[in-house]
Amino acid sequence: MHNKRSFIKTAVASMLAWATGLVRADETDADGAAITSPRLAQLQRQFTAAQGEDARSNVIAQFWAEVAAQGGSPLVERQANNQSAAVLVTFLWREAADQNTAAQEVRLLAPVRQHNTAVLRTLGNTGLRFYTAVLPPGVKMGYQLAAGPKLPKGERRALREWMRMHASQDVLNPNIWPPPPNGEGVSGTTYSVMRLPGAPPDALPPQRHAPKGSLQHYRLHSEVLGNVRDVAIYLPARQHLATAEPLNLLILFDGQEYVERASAPTVLDQLIESRAVPPTAAVLIGNVNRARELAPNMLFAHFMAQELLPWLHAQVDNVTHDPAQVVVAGSSLGGLASSWVAWQHPELFGNVLSMSGSYWWSPAEAAAASTGWMTQQFATQPRKPIRFYLDVGVLERGADGGPGLLEDNRRLRDVLAQRGYALTYHESPGGHDYLIWQDVLATALPQLLGEMLAS
Repeated sequence: MHNKRSFIKTAVASMLAWATGLVRADETDADGAAITSPRLAQLQRQFTAAQGEDARSNVIAQFWAEVAAQGGSPLVERQANNQSAAVLVTFLWREAADQNTAAQEVRLLAPVRQHNTAVLRTLGNTGLRFYTAVLPPGVKMGYQLAAGPKLPKGERRALREWMRMHASQDVLNPNIWPPPPNGEGVSGTTYSVMRLPGAPPDALPPQRHAPKGSLQHYRLHSEVLGNVRDVAIYLPARQHLATAEPLNLLILFDGQEYVERASAPTVLDQLIESRAVPPTAAVLIGNVNRARELAPNMLFAHFMAQELLPWLHAQVDNVTHDPAQVVVAGSSLGGLASSWVAWQHPELFGNVLSMSGSYWWSPAEAAAASTGWMTQQFATQPRKPIRFYLDVGVLERGADGGPGLLEDNRRLRDVLAQRGYALTYHESPGGHDYLIWQDVLATALPQLLGEMLAS
């Protein structure tokens, strides 16, 4: 694992040196910044040298034809004869002919902190905007582009709202995700998909004939929390319910997101039909106050143990009571919450599936802790009967490329291993992304629940 980490750092550094070495003094964008993409630098030279409007138009038309021929945006460039080197990935935007480009800006919405909300720069008078990122080979991500009126600098809250209002799929990229609506209530938000050469295939290829389970929606009142939330219950297809064995149980935080963006019911349909997991029910929990509830919160743990589970058993009488057959799962703060809830109630929740867990978190009174508060609990308190599957993306570093979720999760991995917990640890080829987390669901659940299948 440490070799892999060193490889990524070395590859990125070598790529930056390679790209910078290719830039000539006259190869800059409209703001005077260096153009690190060799193909865009060539386009700039060709456009500048072209004589007359028709010649310049032909240069631009040829470039866009090349982009279409390679499968659309983004533009991917790598060092010749070096399949393991880092890659230059250039996201592109084509201006409309009648657009007032001076009053507009275009930004990248990406699941990688170093590149998220980056501004696409203009390339002279070519009508093209671009942003070039250096990425390790073999990664994939869902992303969007946002175009709208320029924002004042430093308005972080306004920027988040601006991105929410203007972000949409990249029209130059034909690869979209999630796939067309499948009857699970997809809200219409569509992402473009970037897959670099060497990226692994999806963990769960489409299986059109898997019988569909049911998804019932409820409003659940909590006396403990004093609020009401959306909750959905997934049950397997009818033919898989005809079993004398209790149904295993998956509990997922950010329930609506996992239905709409990760197709969790479809993942379960296919895993059950292929016998990768036994028949399994799922509870998908909606949010009321995500930041307050999913950070370690004693009241929320009480809600899970004292209200959610009894309510579920009243709705579905054939769901397991065995903690070894219960998985509590989530991503980001939901990953942290999964560990916290199991830590508080291992007699009810015996398995944790944490995806990109926010283990940087510490309560206000312990904010100076450098290792993360939840990790410290596992390091200093007696071991509990919990099994873990931890996943984090190789792109999940800090905003400046320094320590981030990747290092936080590696630290937790080391602590859990030292303490003797049952543990599977994996680093996925991507970032903070439901595209990746859908793969993790399909991969992790068979490891956590699949061994219960009859031979």
